[in-house]
Amino acid sequence: MGLEDTIEPTELYEIEECVGRGNFGDVYKAVDKKSSKVVAIKVVNLEETDDEIDVLVQEISFLSQLRSNYITNYYQTFVRDVCMWIVMEYCGGGSCADLLKCHKFLNEDVVCFIVRETLKGLEYLHSERKIHRDIKAANILLTSSGNVKLADFGVSGQITATHVRKDTFVGTPFWMAPEIITRKTGYNEKVDIWSLGITTIELVTGSPPYSDHEPMKILFQIPKNPAPLLTGSTYSDYLKEFVRFCLIKNPSHRPSASILLKTKFIRQCRRHINLVPLIQQKDKWMQTHRPNAKKPRYHIDDKLYTKSEASFKWNFTNTKRQKRASHTNSDLENIYKELMESSRPNSAGDSTVDEISPVTCVDSSETDLTSPEYNKEEENGQKDQADKLQQIDYLNEVVLHCFKRVHHRAKTSDTKDAVSNLGKQFVLAERTQPGLAEALSEEIWLRMCRLRGDSNSLI
Repeated sequence: MGLEDTIEPTELYEIEECVGRGNFGDVYKAVDKKSSKVVAIKVVNLEETDDEIDVLVQEISFLSQLRSNYITNYYQTFVRDVCMWIVMEYCGGGSCADLLKCHKFLNEDVVCFIVRETLKGLEYLHSERKIHRDIKAANILLTSSGNVKLADFGVSGQITATHVRKDTFVGTPFWMAPEIITRKTGYNEKVDIWSLGITTIELVTGSPPYSDHEPMKILFQIPKNPAPLLTGSTYSDYLKEFVRFCLIKNPSHRPSASILLKTKFIRQCRRHINLVPLIQQKDKWMQTHRPNAKKPRYHIDDKLYTKSEASFKWNFTNTKRQKRASHTNSDLENIYKELMESSRPNSAGDSTVDEISPVTCVDSSETDLTSPEYNKEEENGQKDQADKLQQIDYLNEVVLHCFKRVHHRAKTSDTKDAVSNLGKQFVLAERTQPGLAEALSEEIWLRMCRLRGDSNSLI
């Protein structure tokens, strides 16, 4: 499967309706005009991801080679304007999170069946050197006939022979393994096992542990608190034991998917559970109680940068295909080099005083470029996280990185010159007003989180 850059996806697929909103885009039900096959198309807004387009295509290309009855299959990818269209297998039964919205919680037999099928999907993914990294009820999908499929590998990362452990910070707070949060030694596929344990609790109780708390606070409590447990006579000993195995805090002692498939909880599971009645009840409930629940984040007809003839033109095709004689990223780096060097402290012993205060992860009503005083009574973990943020080289790792990305996307020489000049002026401004890059970066981030209504991004 490769990147399709000459065919309009709407020429091949008839878009029917929005059926969900993912981490980075909307999901539509569509029909292949040639075969009449129903598919799902995720439309990803590329301006909301920091990955290079060709890197995303490479990842989707790898995913398209995976074939299992327990994961959603990927078929084809297009890039149009600022969006990537990812064509994948359609699961008409919705997600397990949708079931919870209607049924509040699921009985143990149903949960056992869903968890077993999910484990089979994880066993396959891990055997293919993949980590999912975002296991939760919302990412466990159901077909119309009640089959269980593990989905949404949007933040998954391939494990390679030379780089077995990941150190990136991704996932959803309540389901996140302790080792992802602490980031002391990196992590491996065992993070999916922890998330599955949390998901099991979510399915039988209706929500993950700590879901009634602020995500930011819980983020730093998970590594320090004892692992969550299921207690009481409501749940079987087999289920409680299974959850306890999944939520062993030391990942080296946490069992693999293959081992968990041999636990008493899974072995006593019925061969098949008919989920169709639950799905039908959910569909009826959703029509009554959530008629507008699947409103897309971005209207599919919106064509950013093509509504009018813009003077600035951008490139969204495969970046590896761009071969230009001038204005390369290395040229841009040369333009910035002298200014960037002069913007750094002269030595480790130099003391510099920022003219602009660093911004903490709280909203501020102040109108100048200062931020509220840091609350010294916050958890030590939050302070550690803030320290890590302060160690970021905002000028080079954030602002100039973005300038290089925009410079790379620009199609014309004039546009590239404009981007280069703007970047040069920003470096000069940072040199005279230290802290400007940090303040601007964090204010843009906070503003985007609030406009998107994404409280989980504030972590």
